[in-house]
Amino acid sequence: MELSDLWKYNIISNQWTWIKGYETGLGEYGTMGVPDNNNKPGGRRNVASWKANGNQLWLFGGFGYATTFPGDILNDLWRYQLPCPGEILLSPVSGVICFDGNPVTLTASGGTSYVWYKDGAIITGENGSTYTATSFGSYYVTGNVGSCTGKYSNEVLLQSPSIAPSLGGTGVYCLGDNVNVGIPETQNEQDYTWLGPQFKYVPIGGGGGNQSLNFTMLSPSQAGTYIVESTKPGCDTVYSNYVFVGFAEINGLTITNLCPTTPGSAEVTFSWDPIGPTQLLQLFEYSVTNNPTPPATGTITSSFSITRNIGAGLLFLFISVPDVDLEILVLLIG
Repeated sequence: MELSDLWKYNIISNQWTWIKGYETGLGEYGTMGVPDNNNKPGGRRNVASWKANGNQLWLFGGFGYATTFPGDILNDLWRYQLPCPGEILLSPVSGVICFDGNPVTLTASGGTSYVWYKDGAIITGENGSTYTATSFGSYYVTGNVGSCTGKYSNEVLLQSPSIAPSLGGTGVYCLGDNVNVGIPETQNEQDYTWLGPQFKYVPIGGGGGNQSLNFTMLSPSQAGTYIVESTKPGCDTVYSNYVFVGFAEINGLTITNLCPTTPGSAEVTFSWDPIGPTQLLQLFEYSVTNNPTPPATGTITSSFSITRNIGAGLLFLFISVPDVDLEILVLLIG
């Protein structure tokens, strides 16, 4: 159904006001060429509309309702005479300003006899064309335009700057662990978007509650750097701290150097892949031995490679993320 109702929204009181129109969408035609407050076009779509002579709004045709149902193709021509020859403009006209504490000069133009308002209340003694705002709030003016009195300007909202989210969850996780990269508290006015090693999530909203990212660690591809960006109308984009997630599994274990030194011995370099971002503290426990049984303890290192001089025989390298994942590389030196 096509409707012809007109509504006005007040962002200060968070209320809608029904201005004109009926629930049915049917029109009221009156006498052609004679202005009447009861006249109204029926609900319609695909219309032609334009503004002429500065204060005349025109509408022609479309598909919708005249005075009865059902809808049909229309060819009626309507004119609406705006009561005022102009409008009051309040600048900056961006509508929303991120207020950082520095005074903001607001300027009204297009009218006379201004009255300034903040959050719906008159600012006592302010009747000039400019006002310097020094606090958060919704500002507008009323004034006279030609024969029209008490005409409202547009609204300018000074709001608080964005607050960068604070994340937790940095660490090394085992296969099957739940990873919680947490935003324990969000702001009602801000939108949040997750950025990760393999994805960019759609905005997740705010709402003032917990908006943590939870997933099960299943593969090394989930290890990486996580961050959240947050946006707010009129304000710069802000970013959270970084969260570094590692996957507790040894991958890419290989011999990158094997150089004989003396008969029956060689210098060997073993290397493996990082288990997460380089900013994450990564510890490995290793042991190079001729015994096929892993020792109770080994040597701790934060490096991704080790070099050892070894003798002839069957050699075992045991490498692990402490208490988590164990990998074994067997090497025969002749």
